[in-house]
Amino acid sequence: MANGLIVMTTPRAQRRLIQARRHIAALRAFHAGLVAETHRHLRVLLEMTEQIDLLRRPQLPPSAKLTAVHETCRQLRALELLKQPWRDTFRDFRHSLHRARTLFVDIARTQRSRSKPARDAD
Repeated sequence: MANGLIVMTTPRAQRRLIQARRHIAALRAFHAGLVAETHRHLRVLLEMTEQIDLLRRPQLPPSAKLTAVHETCRQLRALELLKQPWRDTFRDFRHSLHRARTLFVDIARTQRSRSKPARDAD
């Protein structure tokens, strides 16, 4: 074993393993990106909370509520701008995960088929 992965001897198997490692590295990077993008979303949503709470106060004058509504609209636009980077990162994350799964299914299948004759010989 190398780095927790099974080492195979055929050139095709080695290529598949290298591809799988690349997808795993990409998966980790995209996961970190999703966490960062999610934190950005959360920060904007938390900023909106204060303005929404102001809008709920019956004693506030309409001019203060208007200011709160404008600020909430500004924050909503900021949230909308964050939507696309999250989607792009999610799409890349999903693609890397599916490719890694496909590669590991193939690697496991190949390994099982290679080990069968050895078991049958017993």
